[in-house]
Amino acid sequence: MQVAQAYKRQGDLTRAEHMFREVVRYAPAESNIRGEAQDELEYYLPLIRVQRALMDGNVAAAEKRLLDLQQKFDDRPSRRHEVNRILAGIQASGGDPGDAVQTDSTIDERLVAKKVQGALARYYGRNNRYPPSRTALADALPFDQSPLNAFEVERYSGGEYGYLLVLRSKTHAGQTVTLQSTGLLR
Repeated sequence: MQVAQAYKRQGDLTRAEHMFREVVRYAPAESNIRGEAQDELEYYLPLIRVQRALMDGNVAAAEKRLLDLQQKFDDRPSRRHEVNRILAGIQASGGDPGDAVQTDSTIDERLVAKKVQGALARYYGRNNRYPPSRTALADALPFDQSPLNAFEVERYSGGEYGYLLVLRSKTHAGQTVTLQSTGLLR
């Protein structure tokens, strides 16, 4: 189990999945460790794959994975609620972040979201966690570049398994961008 978790932290999902399957295969049927490994295979690793698909701009693949999870956890309300929340966020964003357009009055939130998600993914890849503080976040995000230079951090919390970030436009107080990756929080 520790080897599988280490692979997961390193971002090697293929090896992590293989090791979790080995735990399920060899652990006693009623053991906690077998249940944890099964949870990783059925829920947590698929959510990481959803997150990666979104970071790569593959919204269709992310939605398909979420719809599969929605059906799988029809009888588990807390997990279904989390999957529905993520799916609703994707659908509310209106599609592919690559289609983002900047207007004179506001900056398209999808463009900002894509830039932030990419920077946070790179940070996670180097550190095996998201920035733990606002200071670390400021170092990770290119706030000196457009479109992020038009925003300021209103709220942030992050760590090993996820983050919540709320950005507010400096010129349009009503414009905010909220990003979160909480599917991995336990």
